Amino acid sequence: AGTLKLGAAGTATDTPLGTTAAGTTVNSTGALDLNGFTLGTAEGLTLNGTGVSSTGALTNSGGTASYSGDIALASASSVGGSGDITLSGIISGANGLTKVGADTLTLTGSSTFTGATTIATNSGILNLQNNSALGAGTTGTTVNSGGTLALQGGVTVSNGTLSLLGTGAGGIGALTNVSGSNTWNGSLSLLGNASITNPSGTLTLGATRPAFTISGHAQPTENGYLTIGNYTLTLSGNGTAVVVNDRIRDFAGQTAGTSYLNATT
Repeated sequence: AGTLKLGAAGTATDTPLGTTAAGTTVNSTGALDLNGFTLGTAEGLTLNGTGVSSTGALTNSGGTASYSGDIALASASSVGGSGDITLSGIISGANGLTKVGADTLTLTGSSTFTGATTIATNSGILNLQNNSALGAGTTGTTVNSGGTLALQGGVTVSNGTLSLLGTGAGGIGALTNVSGSNTWNGSLSLLGNASITNPSGTLTLGATRPAFTISGHAQPTENGYLTIGNYTLTLSGNGTAVVVNDRIRDFAGQTAGTSYLNATT
């Protein structure tokens, strides 16, 4: 238990974690603190648990840091800190990932983990810069109050339902489009009042809808839903557009015969 804090980046062959031969494992209640350093090697890392006092099994208490090695989630694990972190390796495993801390955690690798993704309450920004940044799972992503999921660089993310709550980190939106044309290719659901912002580019919500044809009283095929419930969804920003392909409905399980709405703002 306890925290192992890096004191240097090391070289291309040797670092404070040694060589890459055996990798590094963080056991439950332990933590690896990057401390503002980018490790000199792409060492494999295995994570377990939520870290010391639930501050992350992988954390960063210093300036901006990166980790390029592959990461295995041996159990449900947390990542975050006060300093920004970029993870460029493959994140794998059958477990979930939780973003904690006030930092920005940027995922640029093509990951394969299958668990759910959660941004904890008041836990900064999770920035996605790869179509598979959230792995191969379809169990969904939850953004709690004070957290933000950010899409950047022309990504299309397909990981089940995105559940949103609140106005995001610093009021920038529970979901925001940083730049480029980005798509959340699945359903959305509000857990309470929430906001989506588009300061630049085009944000698309849901997969492209199939062509509508007149077919008697049959309900048209749906690719996804935006479930608002009794809450308010606020869209804002000076970007090109927010395109809503999901069917907008009041509640889960709403049946055929109700209205269909698609919108571009």
